[in-house]
Amino acid sequence: MQLSQSIKLRQKQSLVMTPQLQQAIRLLQLSTLDLQQEIQEALESNPLLEVAEEEAQAAADSEAPETATAADAADGPRPQRRGAAVGGRR
Repeated sequence: MQLSQSIKLRQKQSLVMTPQLQQAIRLLQLSTLDLQQEIQEALESNPLLEVAEEEAQAAADSEAPETATAADAADGPRPQRRGAAVGGRR
């Protein structure tokens, strides 16, 4: 009579396409203009969403033509901030 012991280990990895992941992929593929329109539509359709004041100012600044001054040129490029996700989560 022969006795033997063995251990088998199996590992599996999978990617689940959650609604948040699907939305992120779709938004990342949009052009700047399309993304701005998508955000505007989300703001209009969801009364709980609002634009933070400094983000609204940054958006208004990006739409207006920039005039560089000597002081601006000496400071170098301005850092850009990342905006909040449309779904309200970061």
